[in-house]
Amino acid sequence: ILSRVYIGVHYPSDVIVGCIIGTLYGILLLKSWRYFNTNQL
Repeated sequence: ILSRVYIGVHYPSDVIVGCIIGTLYGILLLKSWRYFNTNQL
């Protein structure tokens, strides 16, 4: 991740926002999976 900033491809804020979005997306998927796994449709 830091190599992208080092070579000038991304700004540090791009990397931070990408990590935040990825984490939130992962949490959403985990919560959705747990919800649908426990509440069999």
